[in-house]
Amino acid sequence: MHRASGEGRAAQYRRLVDTTDAAVTELMTAMGHEQVVFVADAPSGLRAVIAVHSTALGPSLGGIRFWRYPSEHDAVVDALRLSEAMSLKAAAAGLHQGGGKAVVLVDDPDAPRTDAVLRAMGRAIDDLGGRYIAAEDVGATPRDMQVIASETPWVTGIEGRGGGVRDGSVRLVAGGERAREHEHGQRARPSPLVQTAASVHEAPARRRERPR
Repeated sequence: MHRASGEGRAAQYRRLVDTTDAAVTELMTAMGHEQVVFVADAPSGLRAVIAVHSTALGPSLGGIRFWRYPSEHDAVVDALRLSEAMSLKAAAAGLHQGGGKAVVLVDDPDAPRTDAVLRAMGRAIDDLGGRYIAAEDVGATPRDMQVIASETPWVTGIEGRGGGVRDGSVRLVAGGERAREHEHGQRARPSPLVQTAASVHEAPARRRERPR
């Protein structure tokens, strides 16, 4: 009976994913997500989706992906799918963390991002108050993460100045997940999948005050 129920949920999920007019809340319910944030910043042109799958065990962690999506629906599904995978990997590793993901809709993933776009993304992450902690992923560069971290402390893997969670207990573990193939046929590099940060729960006490 449990098996049939599981198969039923899987079938429901596949149906919703393949239905482009499925409501976001339907997808969230089917996959167990807590929160999905749509980000739009007119001055910079930023369009992004941040998915928080679970914060039951701790803050949600996941990379920021800059990618060209056929539609906004595809971007939402990618964020939901990858954030769920992060929760499962963190739980399997026994970490006090949940899964999150941010995807930024761009025309060319390889084109340099403007500071305005990156700072707007940083402010959107900061507004979540630590529920989502960002890491570098497909399409993102170390410079991108540095600029984002200038607006929020909720960024991992930042070296030197510029903000971010830089405690010595932070380490990124590369997992087996790979991004979908680029349009030109090359495989993208593996994304950072799991961040072990024993002291990340102390970060709220160190959160910077940002001028509003």
